[in-house]
Amino acid sequence: MIFFLNCTYRSFSSRKIFLITRYCDGIYNSSYGSTIGVEFKIKNIYIQNRTIKLQIWYPYLDRFRQSRTFLYRGTSGYMLCYDITDEYSFEFLKDFLDEIENNGNSAAIKYLIGTKCECENQRKISKQKAQDFADQFGLKFYEVSSKENINVDESFNQMANDILDNWDLIDPTSNIKKDAFSIIEDLRKFYERKEFCDDEIGCYDGNYKKTKIPIHKFIIQNRLHINDNIFQKKIKPILSQNNKKDVESLLEWVYLGRTQSMTNYSTFRDLKEKLSKVCQTTFDIGLKGLINDFKKIMNDEESKDFEIISNKERIKVHKIMLIIRSELYRGMFLSVTEDKSNSVHDYSHFKTETIRAMINFFYTDDIPNRFKQNNL
Repeated sequence: MIFFLNCTYRSFSSRKIFLITRYCDGIYNSSYGSTIGVEFKIKNIYIQNRTIKLQIWYPYLDRFRQSRTFLYRGTSGYMLCYDITDEYSFEFLKDFLDEIENNGNSAAIKYLIGTKCECENQRKISKQKAQDFADQFGLKFYEVSSKENINVDESFNQMANDILDNWDLIDPTSNIKKDAFSIIEDLRKFYERKEFCDDEIGCYDGNYKKTKIPIHKFIIQNRLHINDNIFQKKIKPILSQNNKKDVESLLEWVYLGRTQSMTNYSTFRDLKEKLSKVCQTTFDIGLKGLINDFKKIMNDEESKDFEIISNKERIKVHKIMLIIRSELYRGMFLSVTEDKSNSVHDYSHFKTETIRAMINFFYTDDIPNRFKQNNL
């Protein structure tokens, strides 16, 4: 079984990228510059008789504080880093803790990491001072050296173990997430079997028997207990307005996590241009509008077409949709092809600004203005 663990990695001047590349890539490269925007790496590790896919996010300079806090949502572990030769970096740890407390998961595992422990002659922060700070706030404490490869694997692997040991407390919605992941897996399998078509009315064989269903209709109806009557009356009109094909492509892009070989567009750049147009001119029929319409329908007590039997189930369906939306853009489902080699997916071909644009798109209330600000 694979767990998707999101480890938000924070530091100020502690040169976090050195430690991450040492752990994920096994190298030390002193030529890296500061992190601008949001970046992440993925590493598969085997612990507790299972394979863990560990996502390590290392976002933002301080001027991006307002937009980086979305990464704290649902995060399983936090590493607060400081440089043992820099008092300034240690002074900001409390601010980072407050930021996590206000925006993050209170049950997540928290580590205090002192970097550059090989520079003993330049030490400004004693081990005892750091240990006292860790004890005060309930943090596990490590001093590490990415240059000399000291305690690097130990700290990350121990955090993964701690997350697994406390998983029920860290992620009480894990059962709902399983449903969301199952929906995505169904979509993946249907797509591989080519059981989707692109036409509004469906695809037919030589005997005019419908053999495939439109992808957007499958997405909406499958597992959400929406019958054809409610689809035709309330959902289909949403998809029948201007730029309908653009919206269908947006839905396919979101739910399948695809960035290339789209139904209507050959490259991600083409899609981004179309997506910008959708957001600025017909945002009301975009994904967020669609989710809001689902929510209204679910809360409509007069609707007898919904086959959802209780308010609890309606809430669950809505949560599943939100999880699918958020998990896709945390980098978990950027590939829809089966990984027959069992190797770790390489996401390095996604540029930082592209990832950030995708994330901002689904984590801001004012999406059209956000796209204008990013010149998308």
